Amino acid sequence: MKPQGAIGWWCVCRMEALHPGPTPPSCWLTFWTQTITIQSFIPPCFTRVTLFHESVTENVPVGHSIVRVQAYDADDGPNSEISYAISSSDDLPLRIDDITGWIVTARELDREENSNFNFQVIARDHGSPARSATASILLRVQDVNDND
Repeated sequence: MKPQGAIGWWCVCRMEALHPGPTPPSCWLTFWTQTITIQSFIPPCFTRVTLFHESVTENVPVGHSIVRVQAYDADDGPNSEISYAISSSDDLPLRIDDITGWIVTARELDREENSNFNFQVIARDHGSPARSATASILLRVQDVNDND
């Protein structure tokens, strides 16, 4: 047996039969591959760090990309596919693309209203059972002179 990715093993089996008899011996040979699949057991892992320090000016437009979080999963197949979500009950002016991991502004930022946002992002695989990893984001909103 030889490992194939993280969620399964495969093996190539060889069976040989020899038929002795009065005529010259005959034999047949067959090969087949069998995949043995096991449950998802490797959780996602963020590729850079698990604590992101980012800053953005308060005058960026809605939809502005701030930072991309990325995780990978060493499982194979659907067990390695990852979705992202912001884990917060706060009313954040941000959203995350659940497929790409890009965190973008969902509405205008105002430093006078809130100068820092501290929240967590969860990367969850599509395995059974589902596994997850968490990264913390500290976003600082920089002031722009908007008192004209």
